[in-house]
Amino acid sequence: MGFALGWLVTAELSPETAGVAGTWVGAIATIATILWAIHVFRAETEARVRDRLENEQALARGVRYRLLGGGGYGQPGEKVMQSVKVEISNDTAEPVSWQGTSVDGVRPRRAWDSFAAITGGESRTITMETDPFPAPDEEFSGQELRSKSSTMFYRIGGIDWRRTGDNEPEKC
Repeated sequence: MGFALGWLVTAELSPETAGVAGTWVGAIATIATILWAIHVFRAETEARVRDRLENEQALARGVRYRLLGGGGYGQPGEKVMQSVKVEISNDTAEPVSWQGTSVDGVRPRRAWDSFAAITGGESRTITMETDPFPAPDEEFSGQELRSKSSTMFYRIGGIDWRRTGDNEPEKC
């Protein structure tokens, strides 16, 4: 740019040549301005998308659950469990719609009961009757059921999520 300006000042130019040079400089400046505007627009759009995704993830993190052992029968060391409980905590201000929970190696006897959304700051425990399955003695009667992995499915903020144990929630 400095070279072009110096050439225009020191060179003997006709009015037509000066006009053409000015047109070229103006065209280059216009293109540079458009490219800069595109860059700024993309950067702002990416920042908004990143912020939205971070906010969605933070909201989903506010929903937690624990898998608890239920009742059963049998002799110590040979007990069989026939129900599990899911304790859901909503630490957000948004209502959560619970969609269900899957427990590896455990088959429910019937479909989960449906219920109203869990409001912000509320916890709820749901009991699921299951086909009998072996479980360690220390996991019965409301104790944490650590011998089975599980995934909870829920909706918050209009987005479906799944959460496996204490892992980060993932969009479905």
